[in-house]
Amino acid sequence: MNSKNKSFPSKILLFGEDSIIFNSWGLAIPYHHYSGELKFDTSLSSSSTDDKVINSNKNLILFKEYLKNFFNDGDYHKVMNNFHFSFNLKLFEKDLLNHKMYFDSSIPEGFGVGSSGALVAAVFDRYGKLNKNKDDNVLIDLLNIFSHFEAHFHGKSSGLDPLISFLKIPILIKSKNECGPVIMPDLEATEAENKRPIFFFINTNRSKKTDVFVSMFMDKYKNDLYFNRLFIDEYIPLNDQTIRLFLGKEWENLYNNFYKISKFQYEHFSPMILPEYKELWKKGLDSNEYYFKLCGSGGGGLILGISSNKESVINRFKNGKIIYK
Repeated sequence: MNSKNKSFPSKILLFGEDSIIFNSWGLAIPYHHYSGELKFDTSLSSSSTDDKVINSNKNLILFKEYLKNFFNDGDYHKVMNNFHFSFNLKLFEKDLLNHKMYFDSSIPEGFGVGSSGALVAAVFDRYGKLNKNKDDNVLIDLLNIFSHFEAHFHGKSSGLDPLISFLKIPILIKSKNECGPVIMPDLEATEAENKRPIFFFINTNRSKKTDVFVSMFMDKYKNDLYFNRLFIDEYIPLNDQTIRLFLGKEWENLYNNFYKISKFQYEHFSPMILPEYKELWKKGLDSNEYYFKLCGSGGGGLILGISSNKESVINRFKNGKIIYK
């Protein structure tokens, strides 16, 4: 079956990991280095040797069953009434069974870059419809719809990952009830412009289970009163201010704030930092040559770095793990 397939990118939460669940600001962007799209394979059979395709089709069937149960539940009607959307479950089921639909994705799972979010976005784009009224807050509606959909994969979801993948634009989250598109600073600007630092991602090549590290953080937050107060009184205001500085292109102050975030995470989020990166993390803090921060829950995936010395960073991390700068 021929279809005009749409590609949906992965996402990266630049700022707001962990704190966003406490109503802090968060800044998330689509990351087109990885993406996924729905495809059809009418030749797919149980004897097919492409396990990836077969497993994806099976996973989509499980997702379809989850949605079928959800739509038959009383909660669905509440969601429908509140967020004004429709979903063609029959067509979804037909495409899965008759046309052997699967999700062809390059997005690594367990990296915190939104593999399930892109899948949800692709499915909703093809089979869902938001019935917008003029007074609707469309982004919040989508966020809530996606949180219900993606709950199938994580048990609980903010809906942010599918939203970023669906809209393919940067989103600034100010609270659970306030979010919107944002214009990102031009990171390709010349070095002469305000002496901006360079930003880079390092791929740890390690997958992780997000829920394990989120649970680890929540346990520390609930049981460590000292950490609880530090996180609320220092880390969240620091996170929010850093986002303002980043969007305002106040590079010198941003660099100082990034150092504070990096130091806080090194001292208080130690279990979320891979052992093989702790020494590098500390060297950056001590030398002021570069700083690291977690992207997402930690434990693997990507690390966000910042530096004022492009050549030094390229030389130091020339092992090929830099995938963006």
